[in-house]
Amino acid sequence: MQLGELKMADILRAFIDDGSTGTKITLVKNDELKTATISNRAEFGMGVLDTTDKYGGTYTVTTPDRNVVYTFYPECRAIRTANVEYQYSNLSVAAIHHALHSMGCSGHEVEVCVTLPISEFYDNGRINKTNIKRKCDNVKVPVTCEGKKDIIITQVSVYPEGIPASYIKLTEGGKSASDDDITFLADMGGTTLDLALFAGPATRIMKCASYPVGMYKTYNAVKQAINVPDCRDARIEALLVTGEASNGRFTINRNDVTDQVMSEAFNYIQDFIYAEGRIDRFLLIGGGAELLSDFLTLQGIEHELIENSTTALVTAIAKIELSKRP
Repeated sequence: MQLGELKMADILRAFIDDGSTGTKITLVKNDELKTATISNRAEFGMGVLDTTDKYGGTYTVTTPDRNVVYTFYPECRAIRTANVEYQYSNLSVAAIHHALHSMGCSGHEVEVCVTLPISEFYDNGRINKTNIKRKCDNVKVPVTCEGKKDIIITQVSVYPEGIPASYIKLTEGGKSASDDDITFLADMGGTTLDLALFAGPATRIMKCASYPVGMYKTYNAVKQAINVPDCRDARIEALLVTGEASNGRFTINRNDVTDQVMSEAFNYIQDFIYAEGRIDRFLLIGGGAELLSDFLTLQGIEHELIENSTTALVTAIAKIELSKRP
């Protein structure tokens, strides 16, 4: 979704889940929420400048040692990275600016809330201030976009991935979770599976971990299913979302091609919750949550899929932040 021109007087606040496979963003304009998922596929160096492409652009990240240049466009082959490494990278801050420019924020000062994986945000149940500061410092690194006015990020706050959406789910409709209610959360993303166990409405984190399994691991299975070894990421992602691409020229059975990865994720989940005792709620969120939900249903595992699982996190953070206003 592309916003129209914004007036310079507008105060912009953006809530961003800067995952390693895509940037989910909710922008607040006049108390109205505009939400989108922006591709963060990029390649190193200068690409062809196309001023008509609202979702492409060349960005320069200015670091003390050197300038790093990335060109974003939906059809390019994504730079591979691990989710944790990505969170503090030059590519991450470039992708944040790319999402903001794509939402019409060029030339503005913006306050942003970003996210960290649960296992990075917490350390033994305590907030990891070192990682949060590292994330804030990274988001404030200057970035310029070729042909567009600079965006200045004036303030950064950080939320843990998954937890805000869980809080909204547990308290929706005026409900409340008691302190002895135990919730398990699985966040299935592009490169990692983040798991957490917490008490009450996410007030006490009991345990969290991150595992190296995500939707990227299904890419080769998709390529084999359509017999296109050099298939581009954009087509693969379309197939994983809808089961078809290129106007139906390519089709897959999404559950079949992701079965092995979902089985691996299920094994991690079983190991994580083994001997943990009673669990009152089992929640799923993330870009791969729908497919993981299908797999768990076949295993007879009761669970709840958080609605709009890909963008639920950023809309939840926006609701929480806006509720703090007097």
